[in-house]
Amino acid sequence: MNLKVEISRKIVHLLSVTIAFAILILDESVYIPLLFALTTFILFFDFLRIKSNFTSRYYYKFFGIFTRDSEKHQITGASFVFIGSLIVACLFEKEIVFLGLLVMSISDSFAAIVGIIFGKTKLFKKSLEGSLAFFIVTFTILFFADFNLFENLFISFIVTTTELFATYKYNDNVLIPLITCATIYMFNII
Repeated sequence: MNLKVEISRKIVHLLSVTIAFAILILDESVYIPLLFALTTFILFFDFLRIKSNFTSRYYYKFFGIFTRDSEKHQITGASFVFIGSLIVACLFEKEIVFLGLLVMSISDSFAAIVGIIFGKTKLFKKSLEGSLAFFIVTFTILFFADFNLFENLFISFIVTTTELFATYKYNDNVLIPLITCATIYMFNII
């Protein structure tokens, strides 16, 4: 694993909180079309990068530091961030989406950084330390959202478990906001 690439990726991943705040601030009639357009553009650019040597050369010149070797012939995590954001924005109310995207952006970034720097205890393909960081940050985000202790612990546990078992195929940038939002929604309707 390239430490410089992973840390750079997670710093940029933290910036995806801007999507969460844009959704919270803007009206649905604005953020859904905007998110759809951005997702389409990012996916188009990602596929162009994969298929075109010309595009790929310029992409790696500017964005190579953020791209894993394993993503050379696949869409990147950035595309999955926009796909996940669009899916939850279409399915859930904005306050729930806001929380789901905060968890995806902040909890996932902290888990990766803690796991990379301090991770010593292997837990499946991740580290116990990174998973604990994910749980603590998720719990903190939900604490400020005024969930009761049981709801907070339950949601944090479910989402941490989701992140722990996420793979490229079952991408955490889609699963984390989706499972977070669905679990919050479940508590809102009970």
